[in-house]
Amino acid sequence: MKKRILGIFLSAVMVAAAVPAIAMGAMNFTDVKTTAWYYNDVKTAYESGIIAGKSDTKFDPDANLTYAEAVKLAACMHQKYMTGNVTLQAGNPWYQSFVDYCKTNGIISKDYDWNQNATRGGYMEIFANALPDYALKEINTIDEDSIPDVSMKFHQAEGIYKLYRAGIVVGVDDDHNCSPSSFIKRSEVSAIITRMMDASKRVDLTLKNDNPKPKDEDLKIATDPKDITVKPGDDAKFTVKAEGGETPYEYEWHLISKSDGKDSVLKDSSSIIGSDTASLTSKNCKKTEDGDKYYCIVTDDNGNSARSNKAVLSVSEDSKELTIKTQPKDTTVDSGDDAVFSIKVSGGEAPYKYEWHRIVYASGNDEVLSDSSLVKGSDTNTVTVKNCMVYNDGDKFYCIVKDDNGDKEKSDKAELSVVDTFEYLNITSQPKSVTVSGTDTVTFSVKVSGGTPPYKYQWYKLYPDDTLITIPNNSYYSGATSDTLTVKNLTWDKSTDDGAKFYCVITDSDSDKITSKDAVVTVKSDPLSVGSLPANIYINQGDPVAILASATGGQKPYTYQWYCIYKGNTLTISDNWAYSGSNTDTLQINTGTLADGLKYYCKVTDANYDYVTTNNVVLNIS
Repeated sequence: MKKRILGIFLSAVMVAAAVPAIAMGAMNFTDVKTTAWYYNDVKTAYESGIIAGKSDTKFDPDANLTYAEAVKLAACMHQKYMTGNVTLQAGNPWYQSFVDYCKTNGIISKDYDWNQNATRGGYMEIFANALPDYALKEINTIDEDSIPDVSMKFHQAEGIYKLYRAGIVVGVDDDHNCSPSSFIKRSEVSAIITRMMDASKRVDLTLKNDNPKPKDEDLKIATDPKDITVKPGDDAKFTVKAEGGETPYEYEWHLISKSDGKDSVLKDSSSIIGSDTASLTSKNCKKTEDGDKYYCIVTDDNGNSARSNKAVLSVSEDSKELTIKTQPKDTTVDSGDDAVFSIKVSGGEAPYKYEWHRIVYASGNDEVLSDSSLVKGSDTNTVTVKNCMVYNDGDKFYCIVKDDNGDKEKSDKAELSVVDTFEYLNITSQPKSVTVSGTDTVTFSVKVSGGTPPYKYQWYKLYPDDTLITIPNNSYYSGATSDTLTVKNLTWDKSTDDGAKFYCVITDSDSDKITSKDAVVTVKSDPLSVGSLPANIYINQGDPVAILASATGGQKPYTYQWYCIYKGNTLTISDNWAYSGSNTDTLQINTGTLADGLKYYCKVTDANYDYVTTNNVVLNIS
């Protein structure tokens, strides 16, 4: 039973990883509408003690989770599943024990920036290993490269595809995009955890790759090497393309010499490059090589072979054939950097016309490039692709060259590799809590880095009664849309401002958002004090009298205790036939039988256990 559903496994242990724990009961969150896609997931997770709200009425479904909180959830889930109990305790720092557990049990193999918000891809990378494989059985058909924004080359693809195939994750939109670089929300965490713990909640999904690579066809040569004519001293390049069979392929290039008819296997040397690849280059061709023939034997991983046709090399001083002398090279750049691809041509009839193409890795589409804000030189021999991003990783570029006679040559394809160095939007300095009184002027500041500047700022104030206001710029607030908010000319009211929270939402130019931590306001109380009692009270025997102790300041509520000094002894007064109100601010005295000259005073204590004592009042009875 424990390995079928983990439904009630962490009321205090895992709740703390997402939000402070509160008592669980019926869900009354005003910010989780019944029409929301995540309503049932939040309800299930909340009512079974998996995740708590931020208050009795607020869940905050759009708030983010840190990597430290994610690794704690993963550790506790794994230990509960495997042992039936959670015994993990916080370490120093608090998340270290959970990190160590996850490394020991193969859930993670590296460290994350633990205090930063977790991305969806990072969260899935961790949670794909939070349960053993038999608990995450594949129920869905998800082809490789079928998730629109996650190719199999993406560094977190393995974990993402595993959770899609297990029905844990289905994407953020109708096209089932994963959005792996965006931060994961509490609503999404609820859905993932609920589906991991309860297999009945998992979602059926099929994603097909519309352009799958044939794997069951027989190995064949799709493109034979072409005859080439070059001038003496030029290079000659022969290319073969195979299809079918089982990749990877092995290539063996052969040369049949015209001089003696000998067939020899080629090996890389100072004059031969690429003898074991799909493209062979014979460098610095000589007149003696004129009429030599080249062919390639391709062998697949099953041991099946296919042989290309022979291509003839012609070496002639009179060669005018259009030739690409220098092919574009594979290029690796950091994300955000520019990539440059270049070719050199000879022969044919100048001038030349250039047409650069891009083959998009994600879709396989072949598109003709034209100059724009991101592409320069698309009709020259050198094209520049600006501001390359991770989604460009794997794109291929080639050029079609046309001479003035109308002859055409197509270059080799050069692959673009983009290294993900993008720094996600993060907060480097959080606003600080303050203690105030009267009309104190205070400032709250936040600093951010990463993302895509410029940044937009908006400050908010959350009152203790959960009233939320968007702070404007006025006589009380300045800098409401900057990184520093100043509060001035405001009289701090303990009854409404004590415990109020200020926070800032920062948005970068890509519309990515991050929310600062709360800066809490503490409003200082005035010191506890009590007004003076009259030094003497004069009454006739039998007349009743009332003495009032007026307390102010401190922390309400107050408690009162009245005392009587009789013949030098201090007596604690309690309600009886002579007194009433002995524990209130007003002592009622019946003087019918009391002695003249008794002294009375009151001790007032506030909720913080601070106390003050009144002066003595002497009762004079005629």
